[in-house]
Amino acid sequence: MALSDAQKRERARSLRRYAIGEWVRRGLLLVATLAIVGLVLWWKRGRAVDPLQRRAIASLCEAEYKHATSAADTARIDLHEPVVGRLSALARVSCGDLRRSGAFVP
Repeated sequence: MALSDAQKRERARSLRRYAIGEWVRRGLLLVATLAIVGLVLWWKRGRAVDPLQRRAIASLCEAEYKHATSAADTARIDLHEPVVGRLSALARVSCGDLRRSGAFVP
């Protein structure tokens, strides 16, 4: 059964619309995926700690190091992440990080 010229043109137009729709869907999926990846990376990025909060955290860590009596206590304190404020909780600064950076000498 042969198609008429009008049917062939309609079929070609329909296939073009489908192809364009597929490209749009793929483009939107790509944009959405990149947006989600960007949001995750933005949320996970390291945040700077305010210098006043850094000093407060360092003083808390220094006090804990003074009470340490063994290497195991020091190792436990190295992993401790004291929270002074919202930004320090997000930045996840540990006492060991501060000690290694020279913020204080235990």
